Amino acid sequence: MLEKFFEITAWIGGDLLWGPWTFFGLLFAGLLFTIWTKFGQYRAMTHGIAVIRGKYDDPDDPGAINHFQALSAALSATIGLGNIGGVALAIAAGGPGAMVWMWLTGVFGMALKTVEITLSQMYRNIEDPDNPHGGAMWVVEKVVASKGGLWKIFGRAFAGFFCITLLISAVTGGNMFQSWNVANLSRDFWDVHPLVSGIILALLVGLVIIGGIKRIGQVAGKLVPFMCVLYVIAAFAVLIMHVPEIPSMFALIFKSAFSSSEAGGAFLGGTAGWAFSQGLRRALFSNEAGQGSAPIAHAAAKTDEPAREGIIGGIGPFIDTLCICTLTGLVILTTGTWNRGPLLKFDTPPVVSPAFAFDDSVLQNATDEAEDGMEVYLEVTPPDTGVGLPPASSRLNGELDTDDDGRLIVKWGTYSAFSAPTNGSLAVMVRGELEREDFSIGTIAAIPPAARAVDDGGNDDPTDDRPMWGLLTAPRPVDIPQDKQFLWKHLGDVFTIVQADRNDDSNKYSSTASFDRWKLLGHAVLEGSGADYTVTIDWGTLASNAEPMLVEDAGMWRDYNGASLTAHAFDRQFPGLGKILLPIAAWLFALSTMISWSYYGEQGMIYMIGQKSVIWYKFIYLAAIIFAAGWISDTRDMENLMDVGTGAMLWSNIPIVVFLGFLAVRCLAKYDRQLLAGEFRPHGAPPLEDVISGHDVEKD
Repeated sequence: MLEKFFEITAWIGGDLLWGPWTFFGLLFAGLLFTIWTKFGQYRAMTHGIAVIRGKYDDPDDPGAINHFQALSAALSATIGLGNIGGVALAIAAGGPGAMVWMWLTGVFGMALKTVEITLSQMYRNIEDPDNPHGGAMWVVEKVVASKGGLWKIFGRAFAGFFCITLLISAVTGGNMFQSWNVANLSRDFWDVHPLVSGIILALLVGLVIIGGIKRIGQVAGKLVPFMCVLYVIAAFAVLIMHVPEIPSMFALIFKSAFSSSEAGGAFLGGTAGWAFSQGLRRALFSNEAGQGSAPIAHAAAKTDEPAREGIIGGIGPFIDTLCICTLTGLVILTTGTWNRGPLLKFDTPPVVSPAFAFDDSVLQNATDEAEDGMEVYLEVTPPDTGVGLPPASSRLNGELDTDDDGRLIVKWGTYSAFSAPTNGSLAVMVRGELEREDFSIGTIAAIPPAARAVDDGGNDDPTDDRPMWGLLTAPRPVDIPQDKQFLWKHLGDVFTIVQADRNDDSNKYSSTASFDRWKLLGHAVLEGSGADYTVTIDWGTLASNAEPMLVEDAGMWRDYNGASLTAHAFDRQFPGLGKILLPIAAWLFALSTMISWSYYGEQGMIYMIGQKSVIWYKFIYLAAIIFAAGWISDTRDMENLMDVGTGAMLWSNIPIVVFLGFLAVRCLAKYDRQLLAGEFRPHGAPPLEDVISGHDVEKD
C-alpha cells in the first residue's frame, strides 16, 4: 500500500510538478519583479536593516509581533534541514554547478518575496488587530472573490486550492522531511531509535504551537539567531583550513554550472541541465521564494505600511540561500565530500549476477501480530554458485501487505544468484526483533531475470522490461585505523558504483550526453571488536539491459542521506565535530521549521473551515512527525514527498503573484517616493534585547 503511494508521489513530484516549465517559470517571475521593482534587493539590504532594528516599530500599529520577530518566524521556517540536507542532496546529485542556480534563485527570490509579502500585507484580515491573518488565500478573497458573481466562485475555489497545497507542503516538506532527517542523524550519531526521536520532536513542537503565533514569534526570535551563529562559526572553522582552495572551488562551481561534470569518486557525473534542476529545486525548498508561505508569517507583523514588511521579507532569501546554503556547499566541496573515495576498496570485486524475483505469497495461519508493513524473511537453500565464487545469500527478504481481497500477502524482494534457490525452513522477522515459525506460505515461484518486467508506474514501453542484476560478495575482513572507527560505526546503508544503461537523471535535458553510472545500494553490517572486524554486505538490485560493470577503483561507500552527508563533511575536517554539531543543529533547525510551518497550515485551515478545525489539524501534524521518523526509510521516497509539497504550492501561488503583483509594485513605488521625501521619520533604535523579545511593541 505504501509502495503504491510512493510510486504516485514520485510521478507527481518528479514529472508533473517539476518539469522544465517550472524552473523557467520561477526564474521568469523572479527576473520580472527584479526589474519591475527597480532592483528592490538593494532596498531590502539597506532600508530593511533599519526596519528590523526596530527604528520604525509602533505599538499602536495592527499586528501581533514586531518586524524582527516576523522575519525570525519566516526564517525559522526556511533556515532548516533544507540548508543542511537540501544543499547536500543538490551537490551530491547535481555536482558543484548546482550552487550557481541556488544563488540565482536566492537573488531573484529576494524580489519575488518582497512582492508576495507586500501583496499579502495589503490584503490581510485585521478584523482582530491583535491576531491578523494573511496569505495568498486572503489576497484572492479580497481582490477577486469580492467582485461577486462568477468571480466570487472562482476566487473562493482558487483560494481553497492554495490552502490545500499549503497543507500538503506543511505536512511534507515543512514537517516530515525535517523529522526524517533528524531521526536519521540521531540514529547514526547518537544511537537513538528513529521512533524515539519522532516522539520527542512531536512533544517539543506540540508544547510550542499550542501557544499560537506570539509564542512562535518569541521562540523563533531567540532560536534563529542562536542556531545561525552556532552553524556559521563551525562552517568558518572548516573553511579557514581550506582558504587556498576556495578560489578554485568557485571556478569549479561556475564551470560546472554551464558544462557537464565528469564522474569521480562518489559523484556519478551529470549534465549542466541536471545541476540546474537540482540547484533550483533545493534552493526553492530552502528559501521558499514563490511558494507563498512566508507572507503568512509576515502578516502577523505590527505595521500599517505593507511595503515596509515586504522590504524586510526580501532579506530572507539573502540570509537563507546566499549565506547559510553557500557555507554548507563550500564545506562539502572543500573537504572533498561530494566526490570522496570509497570507505572500503574491493581487493576482490563482487561478482555481478542475475537477480530473481518471486510471486507474491498468501500468508497462511496468520496470528494477531501479523500486520501491514512487517518485515519477513524466508530461509532458503542457496544454489551452488560455482568454485571460487562467493555464496549466495540464504535469506529471501519480504514484507507483509494487504491485497485487494483483504488477504495478508508476502511481497518478496529479489534474490541475487546464478540460479533460483529452493525452499527451506520458514522464519518470520517482526521489525527485526521477533522470530516466529507458526506462519506459513505456499510454494514460492521464481521469475527468471530475463522475464522480469520492471514496475515503471504504468508505462507500457517494452524497453522498460529490463532484467534485474545484483552482486554476490563474501564477508570481508577489514582493518580499521583507530582514528577512522567513527566512520564505520552503525555502517548500515552503503552503495557501490556500476556502469549500466544510460542514466536518465544524470543526462537530464540532453539527448546527446551518455552518463551511465548508477549507485547500487546495499546494507552492510560490521562485526567484531578490537582489530578483528568483518563486514558483510547484502546488496540490492539494479534494472538494466546492459550487464552492469563495476567502475574502476570500485569499493563500498557509506550512503549518507542529506544532512548526514553534511555531518560527514565536518567530520572529514575535524573528526567528531559532525557527530556533535550536526545533530544539535539539525534538532534546532528542524524544531524551528516545524513550528513555523505548523502555523502556516493552521492559517489555511482557518480560512477553509474555521478556528475550530485547528486542534484536529495540530494532532494530524504531530502524528506526521512520528510517522516520518519511524516508518519512512528510503531517501527517494522522502525527496518525492518534499517535491510534491513545494511544487504544488508553486503552481498555486505563482499565478496569484504574477497576475496581481502590479498592485504590490505600485505600493512599493509609492513607499519609495515617501521614504525619499522624508515622510517616514525613524525613532531611536530600542535596546536589542527588547527587539528580540518583542517588548518594544508592547502596549502600556
